[in-house]
Amino acid sequence: MQSSRPPISRDAKSLDNKIDGAGLGSSSKHSSAHPSQSDDAAPIVVGRHAVPQGPSVDLEKARSPEQDKSAFSVGWDDGEKTNPRNFNTWYKAFLTFLLGMLALSASLGSSIIAPAEPAIAQYLGISQEATVLSISLYVLGFALDPCCGLRTTPAALFITRFFGGVFGSSPVSNVSACLGDLYEPTPRGVAVTFYAVCVVGGPTIGPVIGSALTANPKLGWRWTEYVEAIWVFTVVAVSVFVLPEFYGPVLLKRKAQLMRNDTGDERYWHPHEPVKIDPSNILNKHLSRPLKMLTIEPMVTCIAICASSAYGLLDLTLEAFPIVYRENRGWGEVVSTLPPPFVCL
Repeated sequence: MQSSRPPISRDAKSLDNKIDGAGLGSSSKHSSAHPSQSDDAAPIVVGRHAVPQGPSVDLEKARSPEQDKSAFSVGWDDGEKTNPRNFNTWYKAFLTFLLGMLALSASLGSSIIAPAEPAIAQYLGISQEATVLSISLYVLGFALDPCCGLRTTPAALFITRFFGGVFGSSPVSNVSACLGDLYEPTPRGVAVTFYAVCVVGGPTIGPVIGSALTANPKLGWRWTEYVEAIWVFTVVAVSVFVLPEFYGPVLLKRKAQLMRNDTGDERYWHPHEPVKIDPSNILNKHLSRPLKMLTIEPMVTCIAICASSAYGLLDLTLEAFPIVYRENRGWGEVVSTLPPPFVCL
């Protein structure tokens, strides 16, 4: 005998499915069969914690400590003006130029004294070969060298040049990192090229400036260091007043502190805040780590050897060109120093 129940339409089935999917149908059946458990349901898992489902559950309080901490970790917002990578293009160009001049001031000091070696040898009563140490020790150390103009003994001259190189190495090595904080990877290539020209261009134009100063009877070899001093102090003075902070973690640390002060919410934080600079940190991280990477990282070792060889050859030409063009070919003191700038090109 066939049932007289009318067939269920497709729309009615769809409505039933929506009700079941929303959990209304199952809850009503469950409540009628088990009225004492009408408010109990499968728990909600939040992080690593199982929280019972119900109208009184506060999901903010149910979050794990890790989720709550990460939610208040301070980062960069899209288009944020304090992010160095969002600086105005012309402002970036000015900062790139200033950073390049810092690198140039250090690299220029390595060679500006080279044409004065004969005069230094005569003044100090030493061989001209010994005066090569004024360049070698500067490169070994790499910016205190402006004080060399006040020295009257070979030992004082060479020691001052060494410490000049030690302090001068800072802008040469740090400028590239600043450019990495300032530019995205695609436009960074142009900025790094300008930086490379400043680093290589300093040693090549230094002999030209130094020979012009040495050949002038009213100036003399000491002015090679005085001009370097004027240049370095000018660039550093401008940098102190106009050069901003580039390092992202430091800026985000300041942002977290500002947000805590503005909102009164102490949960805002940044991972860089616990980092402190102390003698132990400097010794274990900033001194030992580069040496460790140099010895155990083959890629770092190969790059260091390649860069050192190229810079060493550049410095060798500063000593070889005067011998070839001044002593062997009889060129003038200034004219014999003109070939090195073409090496830069």
